[in-house]
Parts: sequence; C-alpha cells; structure tokens
Amino acid sequence: MITMLMELACYIIGTSFCIGAIMQYRIHRQNPKLTPLMTPVVMLVVGVLLILVPYFSLLPGDSFSASEQEKRDSAAAAQVIREYNAQQDQTNTSETQNADSQPKNPNDYWQ
Repeated sequence: MITMLMELACYIIGTSFCIGAIMQYRIHRQNPKLTPLMTPVVMLVVGVLLILVPYFSLLPGDSFSASEQEKRDSAAAAQVIREYNAQQDQTNTSETQNADSQPKNPNDYWQ
C-alpha cells in the first residue's frame, strides 16, 4: 500500500515539475531576463527523474523485496528442520539398533 502511494506521489510530482518547466520556459521566451533558461531545464530534469524513480526500484530485481526474503528464509528454515529431523531419525535408529543388541534380561549383564 505504501509502495503504491509513493509511486503515485512520484508520478504526480514529476508531472507537475514537467508542466512547471514548460510554463517557466514560456516565461523565459517572453522575457529571458525574468527567468533564466537554467530554471526550466532543471525543473524538467527533476520531473523526468521523479517519474522514473518507481522504475529504478526494478533494476536490482527482487533481491531487496521483503516477500522474496521471507520465501528464502522460510525455505532455509524448512531445510534446517528437515536436516534436524533426519539427524534425529538417524540417532533414534542407531539407539534402537544398540538397544536390540543389548541383553534384555538384567541378569544377562552379570554373566
């Protein structure tokens, strides 16, 4: 929700800067001493950059996305749990085999 709001704000402010740059350029054409040419040029560059800001976030891909990190973290946690369960199964199996090889009758220990 916040991401969409920020994108919308960038589009609106960027478009406003571009329209303002056109208006400042028209003022410059009527009277160059009143508004220097640098003002509309800077406004136009800032406006275009603001419009493009939402697309800059697509450049690195999903590496910084919270949802992707959650997927990776949950996959890693699931792998750790699987490894732990496999290790416990091995331990339980070896204990069961050792228990089978030991005498069942307590008197068998003394013989």
